[in-house]
Amino acid sequence: MLSGILLSVTFFPNIFSNYSPGGILEILWSIGIEEQFYLFIAPLFLFLPLKRIVLFLSMFTSIYFLLYFSEYLVFLKRYKMLFFYFSFGGLCSIIYNHRLFQTLIKKLRYPTLLIFIAYFTTEIFTNNFNPLFYNLFSFILFGLTISILAIKPIKALENKVMNHLGKISYGIYMYHAIVMQLVGLFYLKVISKLGFQNTLDIIIINICIIFITIIVSHFSFKYYESFFLNLKNKVNIKRKTGIKTLPKNGYK
Repeated sequence: MLSGILLSVTFFPNIFSNYSPGGILEILWSIGIEEQFYLFIAPLFLFLPLKRIVLFLSMFTSIYFLLYFSEYLVFLKRYKMLFFYFSFGGLCSIIYNHRLFQTLIKKLRYPTLLIFIAYFTTEIFTNNFNPLFYNLFSFILFGLTISILAIKPIKALENKVMNHLGKISYGIYMYHAIVMQLVGLFYLKVISKLGFQNTLDIIIINICIIFITIIVSHFSFKYYESFFLNLKNKVNIKRKTGIKTLPKNGYK
């Protein structure tokens, strides 16, 4: 139990997820690998010239992807250390303003968006790709889709409701597992005894999960997460102010 707690509260919940702890603890693996990437890979940028970052991200994404699916570093796959998703996303963000890249993604806009929709609404890709090609296809698709939406957002998604859901998306991801268990318990104790048809039960359960998750995430963002976001903003403002007050030569 102690080792599980230590893995969960540090940066290695992806290792603890191998023990199938269930609930919110099991979905923490994705948060863990994101933190690991920022801790172990991102700091390397401090030692690289700016003109070498694109080359580094390209090589890192390619080499790490091959190592991930190799037989030599099996722990990478065992602990779901999918760093190539982050590095390719970073690569897309850096070359985003390049004219050739913008021309490419503008031409691929509609085919990419259609494939993106099919990716989440069908099983075409999961049924026809092995793990290597599925992940290769996935991280390229995600990087291109985000770039396409950054250049020209979909107007139907640009509204206050969707923007707010985007703000509280971290809470939605984290709390939905807890809400699912609570609603499931309520279903077993109450709803299942009301004699509704199975279809109606499913509709009620899903509506309750979505509604409660959004409400909980909203209040979490307003009264908990916002405190840390405001604290970060204050620190950034102080840092920028300190830089502006330095003499031109950097010395007092």
